[in-house]
Amino acid sequence: MSADFFKPECRRVTIETIFGICDDTNEMPAYLDSVNKSIWIATVNNNSQKEITFTAVDNCIEILRENGEMENRCDVMLTSDICLYLVELKNKVSDWRSEGIDQLEATIKVLKNTKGDFYFSFRKRKAFVANRRHPHFVRSNTDDMERFRDVHRIRLYLQATISI
Repeated sequence: MSADFFKPECRRVTIETIFGICDDTNEMPAYLDSVNKSIWIATVNNNSQKEITFTAVDNCIEILRENGEMENRCDVMLTSDICLYLVELKNKVSDWRSEGIDQLEATIKVLKNTKGDFYFSFRKRKAFVANRRHPHFVRSNTDDMERFRDVHRIRLYLQATISI
């Protein structure tokens, strides 16, 4: 399994202090928006105006399984000088949590196996499942979060606000 996480057509750089991550359809990649908050699934606060590279992963970066089928992927990768944030966007009432975690894990496995130096070069690594219908999910998932961190060396958050 390999993937080109650096395809120029899937990337965009921003220094905006606040922006949203949107995903309108299943066929199009996720995108950034700084105007229409009503369509944002996740909100990114970049108060220090760091240069953030937004990479649309799902529907832009091809990750194939050994049998040739498309692998599950998270929607977005955000990177800065010291941060790697992987984001799965949801707009669901049920089954969103486990489905989102599975998509993040599939992407992380590919990143670690094919771009391990890149993955581990970031001092801060975070994974987010952001759900428009549950932006402030409060149920404690300490066991899942600890397992995720131990296995993947990345912190897991179930929230729709991302602070850089």
